Amino acid sequence: MQRQVVHRYCDVNGRQNAVTVIRRKQIKLGELFTEVGDRDLVREILSYVCDISLGQVFLLQEIDNKVAKQVICVANEVKNGVPLAYAVGKTWFFGLPFVVNEHVLVPRNDTETLIETVLSWCRGIWEDKKNKGSIRILDMCTGSGCIAVAVKKNFDEMNIRSRVVAIDISEKALDVARKNAKLNEVDVEFIQSDLFKNVLSIVGGDKFDVIVSNPPYVRTGDIGVADKTVLKEPWIALDGGEDGLEFYRRIISEAVDYLVDGGGLFVEVGFDQGFDVAGLFVKHGYSNISVRKDMENRDRVVYGKFAAKPKEGSI
Repeated sequence: MQRQVVHRYCDVNGRQNAVTVIRRKQIKLGELFTEVGDRDLVREILSYVCDISLGQVFLLQEIDNKVAKQVICVANEVKNGVPLAYAVGKTWFFGLPFVVNEHVLVPRNDTETLIETVLSWCRGIWEDKKNKGSIRILDMCTGSGCIAVAVKKNFDEMNIRSRVVAIDISEKALDVARKNAKLNEVDVEFIQSDLFKNVLSIVGGDKFDVIVSNPPYVRTGDIGVADKTVLKEPWIALDGGEDGLEFYRRIISEAVDYLVDGGGLFVEVGFDQGFDVAGLFVKHGYSNISVRKDMENRDRVVYGKFAAKPKEGSI
């Protein structure tokens, strides 16, 4: 009969907690389920800790005792309100690994709709661009860099020449984004800037074929109402002002100075913001404006084309 011992681990607040486990190199998964009290959470943590798919987790019968203790530590943090991705320090997005911490938002599946829309549009313009140079992309409010990195990675795999520039106001967020570009072996230029403020001084007069952004768009009063775990994420990356539209007003109005004639602006929106954001596109003279829904049939992306006004005296 195996002898039981008490192992110690620290919870999210640094307090010592006692956990009874079996003293042997391997323990049965069922024992871990009992200890944590949440089978789904254990399986999700194991997929990150062991770097395997959930399908592979279901095939496990036993795990290493050290792994079990790590799972218990992470589960305790999650139960104390820490997002799982922060507790394990990483997540997967668009089929790629990303480092995350408290300085960046955890990438959501919703944002994959934005990337798919941008990639589809860029494939359409590549035939005209490939003999003239590269597609130029600007990712505004990059955070973890998930959009810039995923777009660049896909461009590289499709043999589409591109220059991808990513901007964020937070230098700490940019540190994370740079790690993710290195992790995924892509070349992305990162700029610290309050939206477009420092763009011209760094990239010069080059304009962009595409500007893409997932800006802060949660109404100030709504932050944390539906999901308390978002309160652990950076407020600056969530707060879109009283009506949630503060950053859209700035980005949509200012982007016209940085897009080529016929260039596209793509933004992610909240499920109830499609109509209002599309109205801002209309107000600032964009054409071919569309609202795309996500997999749950909710408004998720608004995009439109910028057409430069003819100069006075031109025909």
